Amino acid sequence: MLNRIIYPIITLCLAGLFAFCIDIFDFYQWNTLFTIVGGLCTTAALALSLSAWLLKDRELTDAQEKQFKIVVWAASIVFLLGFGYFLSHDSKKQVMAALDEDGVYATGTLLTGRSDHSLKTDDKFILVNFYDGKRKKQEAQIYVNDSVFSTFLKGQKIPLIYHPEHPELVRMLLTNEDLSRYSGFKNRPLTLTDMMKMVDLKPGKQIQNYLNGVNLQWRILPGYYEDNYRYFNELKLLLVASQDGIIRYMHNEFNPALFNRELKKYGFKQAVVMGEKVYVNDKYVVAIRSEEIPLVPKDYDEIDYSDAHSGENMRKVSAFAVTHKSTLGVK
Repeated sequence: MLNRIIYPIITLCLAGLFAFCIDIFDFYQWNTLFTIVGGLCTTAALALSLSAWLLKDRELTDAQEKQFKIVVWAASIVFLLGFGYFLSHDSKKQVMAALDEDGVYATGTLLTGRSDHSLKTDDKFILVNFYDGKRKKQEAQIYVNDSVFSTFLKGQKIPLIYHPEHPELVRMLLTNEDLSRYSGFKNRPLTLTDMMKMVDLKPGKQIQNYLNGVNLQWRILPGYYEDNYRYFNELKLLLVASQDGIIRYMHNEFNPALFNRELKKYGFKQAVVMGEKVYVNDKYVVAIRSEEIPLVPKDYDEIDYSDAHSGENMRKVSAFAVTHKSTLGVK
């Protein structure tokens, strides 16, 4: 009789202990082991509880005992799988929630990237290092989406947050909203409005300062031609070029809806100039196309050279150009 009370209480206590009471940060590095131990202990207690309640001092025949064991095994396996999944999923949620709440901003450097192939998965990750708040160098592994893995470059700057108590816990910052929240600086995409303003600025420091007012870490790169200025955003792999009164923006965050709204706002109409379909208003000419360009400095190496050409860091990206009508001789 006593067992029918004690075993269920032990089961509930173990379930509550592993699910809600243990600080997951004490075990996050051994998440799989934690899940197995928690699942097995709680499942064993559940099996004892079922035995205590279903048997109730009954004498079973061999056939009944066999059926009972099947029922207990089936219930235990179902519970183990369900509770184990809950523990694993919940622990990951707790870690990510703590990282989101307590994360500290840092700029990392990409060391290498690798793809782990197996029969069921094709995991891709990058290895980065960064300095924490105590100026101690840390390394961390970040799993990345397959569709963006080939866009990363060795030596690239990676904006991230890390947990101050566990610096190896990191999350890469991918959106302007996250960059603004954790870095303390406003970050937003470049727009057509910005491009029109930059056409009237002096190439060089003036345009670089303007760009740094939009989002973080633009620097001037050596141009391929004498009067060609290129401005590279190390955190987001964006490139702006200015030459002969034309501003070109090569990027990976093109927003067609915003672009079309701005075209309408400034009264742009479609036209054909020098055989190319463009947009023209009373002052500016805008062209948009897909280009394959040398996007990054030559001191960066690609993780995956499958889309490189002759050793150059070539990328196929969206690009649009803005200039005065007078520059192209358009009336």
